[in-house]
Amino acid sequence: MIEKFHAIGNATSAMHYLSGELLMRDVCKQQTGLEYHAQEFLHNEHGKPMLNNNSDWHCNKSHSVNRVVLATSSAPVGVDVEKIRDARMNVASRYFSHDEINMLNNMPTKAQQDQLFYQLWTAREAYLKFLGTGISYGLTKFSIEKLCSGEFRVSDPKGVNCKLTLYPMNELYQLALCTQPEDEVVLSKAVI
Repeated sequence: MIEKFHAIGNATSAMHYLSGELLMRDVCKQQTGLEYHAQEFLHNEHGKPMLNNNSDWHCNKSHSVNRVVLATSSAPVGVDVEKIRDARMNVASRYFSHDEINMLNNMPTKAQQDQLFYQLWTAREAYLKFLGTGISYGLTKFSIEKLCSGEFRVSDPKGVNCKLTLYPMNELYQLALCTQPEDEVVLSKAVI
């Protein structure tokens, strides 16, 4: 952990990394009883952390500006948090589905378009982190649907069974969580 912290050239990014690591290790100790020195985290080829020799404790973390979130569960989990800014329509046109772009273009106000963009973006990131693949899975291979109920779901030809839950942390941040349908998740948050 310390080696990676020192290897990060940007001070802000290094603080985000360290804050996420400390939150993860503190929550791991609380939930598993493992002391800090006994915690050994491995990372898959896409960077997703996993606790060595404990297949019953899954975690995923995300950070944006001065927020860090950690999701823990007994099964795979993905989480993403983003500060809501202007919708990045150039990103949407490159990676979002036609239906997602139509939803964005049909928003009555710019503020609603911005909010929907970050709902879709965090849902997409959380799904990829749930899979453990990161963006190597392909951002154009799936889409996010907004149901009449206001809930969101993943539409993926591979038929992955998962549940998306979106939380506005406040008016400035959007959080998305992707889990197995019946799984219980603990969310931990920190302000840097």
